[in-house]
Amino acid sequence: YGQGNPLLAEYENVLNAPSRKCTLQNMCLALNCPFKNYYSGKYINCIPVTQLRLLFPTPPEEIPADPVADQLFFDFALNGENNSPSVNGRNFVFPSGSLQTQLG
Repeated sequence: YGQGNPLLAEYENVLNAPSRKCTLQNMCLALNCPFKNYYSGKYINCIPVTQLRLLFPTPPEEIPADPVADQLFFDFALNGENNSPSVNGRNFVFPSGSLQTQLG
């Protein structure tokens, strides 16, 4: 990544683009929504990841020899104290201070 990277330039164009207003005539799209439908009046269509398709086929050398060996399973739940979110039984605990502002 660096100077002259076309992907970086395209990302910067998106960051600097003016935000648009979602309307009934000009619906917005959201990818991988946590729920099927947004509230009425938000004018956002949700696209689940399962509807995505590759633009180009995966090169054979990038396909793992044993795809089962690369599968990971995560258990997402609300448990622990105060029904806090957890992954594989581990609850997230906020740090006591910002890492960027701590001297050390």
